[in-house]
Amino acid sequence: MLVSIISVLAYYNFFVGPTIVNVEKIDSITLIGLCTDICVISNAMLIKAFLPEVPVKVDAKCCAGVTPKAHERALGAMTSCQIEIV
Repeated sequence: MLVSIISVLAYYNFFVGPTIVNVEKIDSITLIGLCTDICVISNAMLIKAFLPEVPVKVDAKCCAGVTPKAHERALGAMTSCQIEIV
């Protein structure tokens, strides 16, 4: 099973990065990062919009928000957009 892990260490526009050529080969995408409520959520939403059929996951233990409350809010927002929180 191919699992893509993208480390979001700074605000980064996913579409400026490497081009995904074989979308049908991606089983899932798991995101981790420093700022759940800024870069992680923005990239998760962009990926979900670009690849709606690919499961997008966020590892909550490998992320942190500006505040704990902001972290929880970002996780909730992603959950409501069909992004799985692991």
